[in-house]
Amino acid sequence: MRTGHLTVLGSSLLLLAACSAKPQQPVLTFVGVASGTIETPTDGLAFTDRFPTDITSIIGVAAFEHAEEGTQVMASWFMPDDRRPPFGRRMLTVESGALVARFSLAAGGVWEPGPYMLQIHAQTSTGEGEPPLTASGSVRFFVDMTEEEVATYLQEYAAWEEARQQSE
Repeated sequence: MRTGHLTVLGSSLLLLAACSAKPQQPVLTFVGVASGTIETPTDGLAFTDRFPTDITSIIGVAAFEHAEEGTQVMASWFMPDDRRPPFGRRMLTVESGALVARFSLAAGGVWEPGPYMLQIHAQTSTGEGEPPLTASGSVRFFVDMTEEEVATYLQEYAAWEEARQQSE
């Protein structure tokens, strides 16, 4: 009888602790791109940063060590040197303890040769009047660029980034 009382008390404390737990910051551990579709099993994806121009289906994947139920995950993909709006932006909500978010990327037709970037931003609400908890990451990928063109681009980008940081 006494054991039953302790069990109920223990369950009540566990329930109280679960109801008062504060949301935790999402922890993003991986951002990658691969040829494939949303249906392609994750272990069947060959992650890369190089694609041919005739690629028809690129998938973006974000993996989390931790993401609360209800965390909003947004993916944006664009050409970083282009002043146009992103080619695409998708939002999904984490459900059922999922730790992998998958996004089908499209370029509005044919992928133009050049550098691209996939950015991931995750946001967990903490309550009214409180700032959200966030995590973000990105990955570059290149469509129909030679190794020499990629190397030149990365050198130019690094020089631009260094100059930008020195001017701040």
